[in-house]
Amino acid sequence: MIERHEQADDRLLAEVLGIAYEELIQLEWEIKETKNAEGFVYEYLLEFSDDSSSEILGKIDRVESGKTVRISPWELDSGYDYINDQLDAITEAGKPTELFNLKLISY
Repeated sequence: MIERHEQADDRLLAEVLGIAYEELIQLEWEIKETKNAEGFVYEYLLEFSDDSSSEILGKIDRVESGKTVRISPWELDSGYDYINDQLDAITEAGKPTELFNLKLISY
């Protein structure tokens, strides 16, 4: 369940960055919160490692200094659609009907 939630978060992040999920998972990154004095998160800093593909990073319009992206909190909170995310995961898996039928037969 945790893995599914992380995958959904990564899919949303890829959408925010304007790259494919498959490209995002090839990169290494760390997300840091920027908070004000009251502890309110007003920005996330997404920092990519030096080992990340420069070709993929070049597709991200918002990259600063070659490896940092600023993201507003509402960008990661809004737009998440669990149903469509799950549908995308199923259809990207290949032949969902065959996999479904195989599961039914095996029970």
